[in-house]
Amino acid sequence: MTLGSGDSQDPSLFRILISSDIHLGYGEKHPERGDDSFNSFDELMGIGVEQGVDMVILGGDLFHENKPSRSAEIKCLQILRNHVLGDRPVQVEYLSDPLVDFAHCNSKSVNYENPNLNIGLPVFSIHGNHDDPSGLGGHSCLDLVHEAGLVNYFGKVTDLKYIKVRPILLRKGDVKVALYGLSNVKDERLHRLFRENKVEFETPAEDPSSWCNILVLHQNRAKRGPTNYIPESFLPDFFHLVIWGHEHDCRIIPEASDRDFFICQPGSPTATSLCEGEAIPKCVGILNIRADTKFKLDPIPLQTVRPMVFKTIAITDLKKVDLAEPDMKRLNQAIETQLKYEVEEMIAEAENLLTGHTKQGTRPMIRLRVEYTDESQQLNSARFGNMFMESVSNAGEILLFKRKAAERKVKTDNFDMDAMNELGEESNVTMEDLVMEYFNSQTDDKNQLSVLNVRGIGAAVKSYIEKDDKEALKYVVDKAMEKAYNTLLDRGDDIEEGIDNLNVAGDDEKEMVKELESRDRGRRVEESGAKKGKQRDELFDSDEDMKVQESDSDGSVEAVPVKATRGRGRGRGARGAAASTVRGRAAAKSPAKRGGRGRAPAQSTIAAAFARSQPAKQTQQSQAAASSARPSQRNKRQMFQSDSDDDLLGAL
Repeated sequence: MTLGSGDSQDPSLFRILISSDIHLGYGEKHPERGDDSFNSFDELMGIGVEQGVDMVILGGDLFHENKPSRSAEIKCLQILRNHVLGDRPVQVEYLSDPLVDFAHCNSKSVNYENPNLNIGLPVFSIHGNHDDPSGLGGHSCLDLVHEAGLVNYFGKVTDLKYIKVRPILLRKGDVKVALYGLSNVKDERLHRLFRENKVEFETPAEDPSSWCNILVLHQNRAKRGPTNYIPESFLPDFFHLVIWGHEHDCRIIPEASDRDFFICQPGSPTATSLCEGEAIPKCVGILNIRADTKFKLDPIPLQTVRPMVFKTIAITDLKKVDLAEPDMKRLNQAIETQLKYEVEEMIAEAENLLTGHTKQGTRPMIRLRVEYTDESQQLNSARFGNMFMESVSNAGEILLFKRKAAERKVKTDNFDMDAMNELGEESNVTMEDLVMEYFNSQTDDKNQLSVLNVRGIGAAVKSYIEKDDKEALKYVVDKAMEKAYNTLLDRGDDIEEGIDNLNVAGDDEKEMVKELESRDRGRRVEESGAKKGKQRDELFDSDEDMKVQESDSDGSVEAVPVKATRGRGRGRGARGAAASTVRGRAAAKSPAKRGGRGRAPAQSTIAAAFARSQPAKQTQQSQAAASSARPSQRNKRQMFQSDSDDDLLGAL
């Protein structure tokens, strides 16, 4: 056995190479960039062997397509065979049941425990959205490399109605790792399952606090729609590190989140699009885990990545271009000349990114995004790229024209609020007066109120504006409808005359205004009582809630522990769940249950028909006080910078 340079590392550390989104086979037919993805994959696997890591974790999208070409599959198997097979002993002990962990595969075993294989570097991978299962049997291209014994394919979701994630339990010496895998699921579907509390994470039954919990998932992290992403708040707090695949911008240094875990975003070692995020330097990471579950991650830059430079410029920033030039031919020629100078500077900048590696592409990828204000300022990108056919690898895609967003003009008129307040105080005009003035100025009978009264509407609007009573207008309308209904019943057969005299002014209007004011006072008293109750409840916010029973005889107080029961709705995973399972959303509200549907018996009378049109009275429900978000301190203590206990991260 040949000792690698990484064998001199501390043997007590659990060392893992982390990468994601390899996209093998991307642009394989391109004459210049066809081998870029394979060169990057070969390099990162070689880093794992040189550093002497215990295993490799890939965060999905090993292949660019779910049905890769034969050439891509052969090159992948060749690279894996060169680095995975060997005489180097694997010091990682597999503790969980492989029949459960690999139930979705034909070979239900981890490859390095197979006596017929000689594995020197174990590789664990989930699938992404590019190499997801498809076709008859729902097989992924990762099933092929798993059956070949070169990759351990885990984290496949087989039930899309209720997802239960079980960890792979690994141990090296005193370091224990619980590896969770959640392969790609359509973001909208997974978002809904998290909201409905239908994603469950099992925890190790034996001493859960001694395990370093790592989650590998492949989903949208950036919000690309209302439900087209997975918020960090959906994930449970017991994780130490989340390896987030799918996003290609490299942010491999662990970032503290709002929860108790860190997020590592390895990005893609292969640029699959000419965007700004792909121009960030590409790296892989070596994760070092100690027995006390603290960890650190060392980034290692890749040397075979093709240089890429991205830049944005506006046509209005080109100083030597006269945008007022009436001759369009001269204007386009001047723009082309200036953009040519910009591209030449970017090519010179890309030369500084060359590492000298024999497999690194020398022709860089250049993207110049040009913001224009008029359609006449655009150029033919393909014809412009002909000048750089021998200099760059994407000659026809150098320029990207984008219309510049119009600047919003903000009015700077001085507004004298004091003068406005003084004017309001002098005039003493109320909202009731404005409403009354509006209806009095209406000459058309169609614009006059027949059922509602003006003073009541004015009082409701005033209560909404000044006292934030959102139910005031509804209260006035319901009262007016009730009065109109009673009036029609009292009139009997003389309905037409009753309809003409529905709106009765005078004492009824004053009474309605008084009722509205008394209702507002009652609402304020109710809210103040709720606030007091909230403050009292927060004093007893602990893990062991206690019931207080008061004795009728001597007034003594007895503390009785609350019996743990299964919660209802979305929040049932917080306190009512078993100790070995954790729901995906820690604090989700249960949805309101819809009432049953049925057919009401037929009613023929006017009173019954009118009663059916009345809205049901809403009962006031007290809302539970939301506990204030307390900044977590655990994520400030679970990373270390060196192997010494004296060199811990105090704060991020």
